[in-house]
Amino acid sequence: MPNLKPLRIIIVALVTMTTIFTLIMARTSSGIGTSYLGPVSTFRIIHLLMTIILILLSRFIGEKILSGKINVQSRLPGNDSRQLTFDTFTLSFYQRYASAAIVQLALTEVSVLFGGIVFLLASQKGEVLSNPIYYLHFLPLFYFITTAAKLLPTEQKLIDMEKMYSANN
Repeated sequence: MPNLKPLRIIIVALVTMTTIFTLIMARTSSGIGTSYLGPVSTFRIIHLLMTIILILLSRFIGEKILSGKINVQSRLPGNDSRQLTFDTFTLSFYQRYASAAIVQLALTEVSVLFGGIVFLLASQKGEVLSNPIYYLHFLPLFYFITTAAKLLPTEQKLIDMEKMYSANN
C-alpha cells in the first residue's frame, strides 16, 4: 500500500501556509488611511469572478482526473507501465487522487491569496473600516480549509472512491 502520509503533509502544508499568510496580512493591516474608492473596488469584482471560476474549474478538473479522462499517471521505474495493485486499491488511482487533490487545492489557493491582497490594499486605504464587506474576501479561505479537510486521504476513502469511479467507467 502506498504511504498516504506525504499527500496528507502536502494538503496540511498548503492549508497552514495559506491560512498563516492571510491572517498575517489581516493582522498587520491597520485599516487606517484615507478613503479611496479606486482600483480596490475593481479588485473586489475581479476577486469575486476569479473565485467562482477557479472553484468551478478546480472541481471540474479534479473530477476529470479522478475519472481518468485526464491522464496524470507516470511510469513507475522498472514497472513497464503495469498497474501495481495493493490489497485495497491500485497505485494508479492513488496517483490520480493525489494529482486531483493538489490541482484542486492549488487552484483554490490562488483565490485565497488574491483575496488576502485585496483585503490588504483596502485596509491600507482605510476602506475596511468604512466598508466591512471586505471581510467577505476571507470566504475563499474557509472554502479552501473545508475542501482540504475533505481531501485528506484515508485508505477507506480511496477504496470507496476507486469503486465508485470504476463503476462509472
